[in-house]
Amino acid sequence: MSDNSFGVGGVILGILSIVFSSITGVILGVIGLIFSVKQNKIARNKWAKAGMILNIIGIIIGIIFFVYALNSIINNPDFLSQLQQITNAR
Repeated sequence: MSDNSFGVGGVILGILSIVFSSITGVILGVIGLIFSVKQNKIARNKWAKAGMILNIIGIIIGIIFFVYALNSIINNPDFLSQLQQITNAR
């Protein structure tokens, strides 16, 4: 029986990378992917595979959201003024 701590950590970080689908999600996804790859080198198991899949999905979703947000800002010059009005209204 081997230690699955890197695999479990990779799965948890993969789930968090999907939940925080932004730059934070990408960072968590990269760290989780490192954990999952390390687990895969120690012992190939379901934890390592699930962690890799979740982290790759989280990284892809985070990059897509970041590109969409950047595209929205670039193509809409009023976006920042609208965002400022929303934050001032709170």
